[in-house]
Amino acid sequence: MWLALLAMLLTLVIGLWMGRSFSPAVAPYVGLAVLVLLGSGLRALRVRSEGRYSQRGIVYDCLSTLVAVIGLAWLGEQLSLGRVGNVPALTLALEVVLAARILGCAEQLGRRAQGERGEDTARKGDPL
Repeated sequence: MWLALLAMLLTLVIGLWMGRSFSPAVAPYVGLAVLVLLGSGLRALRVRSEGRYSQRGIVYDCLSTLVAVIGLAWLGEQLSLGRVGNVPALTLALEVVLAARILGCAEQLGRRAQGERGEDTARKGDPL
């Protein structure tokens, strides 16, 4: 549990403290990394509230998601898949997906706090 709280706190501190001091070439990746870490922290809290917490699973989830998201964003830039304003289109799509994941975890935590049980939390085999 402490790892999830530490990850969330570290993510917020890094995002607020250093968010504007990165070069423009690296900034989209830092933003994505902050979203991944925040999402992983919330997901860890959700899994902990369900009694299925595994520190190894949380670390694996965080690192694999981070590598996949950063890799997809880099690939989208290399393939020149288009831009929305001055943001690469695939980076924007990844940000939307990560935001939806964060909101989904927050919703499930809210349901759990109210004593309701969502469909997604009823699955037994999912370690995360």
